[in-house]
Amino acid sequence: MISLGVPNTSLRRWLVRQVITVAALVFLPRGAVSAAELCVHLERDGQAYRSIRAASGSELRLRFRHSIYGSEVEETFHILPDGFQLVQLRYGEARLAEFYGHETAKQDRGAWVVRPLPRRFRALDLQVSADSTMSLIVGAHTRQLNLIVRPGAAVRAVIGPCRTRDG
Repeated sequence: MISLGVPNTSLRRWLVRQVITVAALVFLPRGAVSAAELCVHLERDGQAYRSIRAASGSELRLRFRHSIYGSEVEETFHILPDGFQLVQLRYGEARLAEFYGHETAKQDRGAWVVRPLPRRFRALDLQVSADSTMSLIVGAHTRQLNLIVRPGAAVRAVIGPCRTRDG
């Protein structure tokens, strides 16, 4: 350790903590969003219409019926300060997993589960076919918000700071 000419070990530790704190304040990007301030913003036609509070690391799940096979699909993402990370896909039947080229799907509680390589998305562009709906679920199973995206809708989900007190 570099001698600061200070014999007291606790004083040295205090000085090192102060230097680290100052360095963090100087070098961390300004305007960084804290986990408590994150929101999932939903946009239609370029206009925000709904914001949902979501902590970094929490889940966003999309549930829908596949337009060709008609079986259930669930896509699970982790919410990050700058977007979404795909962590799991659940298909209602094996042929749907095969359709998308997932040869490593494992059966789990009546669904075929794929854990793909981590992939990040800055935004999720959601198109809902005219004969279907999509559920967008934010949060844990015990405290979740379930939104229904209407048939024929196009919705964009993005992460950003919450704009109002309620999201």
